Amino acid sequence: MNWLGVDKLNEQAKGAGFSGTNNIISPDTTAPGSEYTFFLYETGNRINVIKDVYLAGSANDWITGDATRKFTQDPTKPWMYSFDTSLAADEAFKVNFGGWDGALGHYNMTSESANYGFVSSGDPDHNIVAGTGFYAGNYTITLDIVNYLVDISPKASTMAAEINSYPGGDISTPECATKYAAIKPKVTNLSDSEKTIFETSSDVDIANARARYTQWATANNDLAGMYTPPSVSGRIYSVNQQNNRALITLIGLLGFTAIAGFYFLKTKKQ
Repeated sequence: MNWLGVDKLNEQAKGAGFSGTNNIISPDTTAPGSEYTFFLYETGNRINVIKDVYLAGSANDWITGDATRKFTQDPTKPWMYSFDTSLAADEAFKVNFGGWDGALGHYNMTSESANYGFVSSGDPDHNIVAGTGFYAGNYTITLDIVNYLVDISPKASTMAAEINSYPGGDISTPECATKYAAIKPKVTNLSDSEKTIFETSSDVDIANARARYTQWATANNDLAGMYTPPSVSGRIYSVNQQNNRALITLIGLLGFTAIAGFYFLKTKKQ
């Protein structure tokens, strides 16, 4: 969606999927700070907004509103926030909104987030909480307050380190298939920029990881699809094709049986 500006709140609300109203005059600025940024939800004829988004967690003793862990708001898409950070394997954290205790609604996790142990929080302030399951390294955490999505994506260097950490001697063993099945969803779900780095960087660690990942893909006959997520529509089409072939075969058999039966009865009468 495109940002329409502060003078077009009604149109923006409707465009974001809210019920919409023609009576919104100004945003409600009860969120942290008084500068208008973006709305979260409609309450009567008011739009509640947020200004500052932070990361709080085990790495900073769960301090909220930590200025060193503040998300960056996209200047052209103000509903998008991102924060680059390093995560330990046992990291736990939440996305919080300063000292504001307003209800923020329920957030959903993307499929990419599920790869890293994301869970929805049951906390009264409805903040987003992540569990464990990270490969220690650098990540980008993204918040989309229009679509209620939080995502976490590893940097190319982190993905490379994880691939390189697997023990060797795996290409000719069944382990290769297991490792490829576990790693491919993470590689294909890298952000566009990080995927480009992973595919083209001359950095020694990334190049070694790329070569190993290519070997895994080759061993699993998936070289052409190693950077492409599985296509749901393609699988459905394949199933439909199989069903069609089965139906045609069945019709053919029924037709043949009917003809044979007719011939048998006719012969018997003669």
